[in-house]
Parts: sequence; C-alpha cells; structure tokens
Amino acid sequence: MITLFKEITTEEALQEIEKESEKWADLYCDLEVAEERKFVKEQASSIKGLLKKVNTARIAKTKDYRFNVEQEAKLITARLEAANKPFTDLLDAYQIKRNKELAAKKASEEAEELRVEIVRCHDEAFNIDKLMMFEQKQRADELEAKYKANWEEAGERARLKEVKRQEDEARFNEKKRVSAESDKKLRAKIHKEIKERLMKDCGIDEETAVKVVKSMIKIERVTIHYL
Repeated sequence: MITLFKEITTEEALQEIEKESEKWADLYCDLEVAEERKFVKEQASSIKGLLKKVNTARIAKTKDYRFNVEQEAKLITARLEAANKPFTDLLDAYQIKRNKELAAKKASEEAEELRVEIVRCHDEAFNIDKLMMFEQKQRADELEAKYKANWEEAGERARLKEVKRQEDEARFNEKKRVSAESDKKLRAKIHKEIKERLMKDCGIDEETAVKVVKSMIKIERVTIHYL
C-alpha cells in the first residue's frame, strides 16, 4: 500500500501502470526503424520519469521516515521497473548492438583512410625523380606495414569488443534468470505462508487451502505484496 509517496503515485495508479505493462509483455519492435525506436523510448520515458521522482522523494523523506521510506520506495521502484521491462529490455539490447556496429564502422573507416594514403604514396612514388624513388618507396613500405599492423589491431579491438558484448549479454541474461528464479522462490514462499495460515485459522485441509490461494492470485481486486 502506498502511503509515503502519494504526491507522486497511488496504489490505484501503480496497479493501472502494471496492468498496462502486461499488454506489452511479448513486445517486439525493430529499433532500427526510427518510428518504432521513438515509440519504445517514449513508452519507457514516462515510467523513468516516475522512477526519478520516487528516488528524489526517497532522499528527501529519508531523514524523517528512513525505514518506511526505503521499504516503500523499494516496492514502488521494483514494480515500476518491472512494468517498464518490456521497453528497457529492448532498448538495452539495441544499445549493445549499436555499440558493436559503431566500433566496427570506426575500425573500418580508419583502415580505409590508411589504405587510401598508401595508394597515394605509391602513385606519387612512380611520378617523382628517380633519386626520390627509394625514399618514397621506403615511406610507402612503412605505411603499408603500419596499415597491416593497424588492421590487425583494429581486428583485435573488434574481437575484444565482441567478446565483451557477449560477456555483457551473458551477464545480463544471467541477471534476468537469477531475478526471475528469485521472484519465483519468493512467490512460492509467500503462497506457502498464506496456505499454512489459512489451514491454521480456517481449519481447512492443505488441498483446499491450495485451491483458495490459487483463486486469490487470479482475483484482480486482491493484491498480494511480495516483499
């Protein structure tokens, strides 16, 4: 229940955001298309704005209600981040892809500039006095050696960037997996606690208690706080 941050959002508003987020659970957009990328960014920005306000209010309120503020801010933040996940996941994956493409493009451009310079030096070498031929050829050879070295270095940088991208992606996916597994365990624990409380307070058997818990989860007007 939202009590300390009512000037920012309410329980009803937060539930509406979460309900709206469920519509985008399987969202896929091609972020290479400007209009689709703009749509995802606009959808994500509204919740990011709320997250920023919650964090600002959390800092301001901490002195007076430190424990309550931290708990409620944590709850709101988790729910808003979860609601924004369909969009932030797409944006994060797109950013990783774009960084890789930009790095490869830069390496290719640098290599091409050096190649053009080598060709220019070779062309000049054939048109100058024979006395200068040796010096120009030596310069061209040096540039060619530099070009090869830079090309190899650019290739290695691109390889290392790809390795880092894959590692970042693996860490990102592992974080998602651990978060999902942790959430699943937490929900199972709370469902078990509700079941045991129903058995104790209502005097019903375990099978009936399990059915009641499953029904509670499906009722829209019943909210279970997974803290």
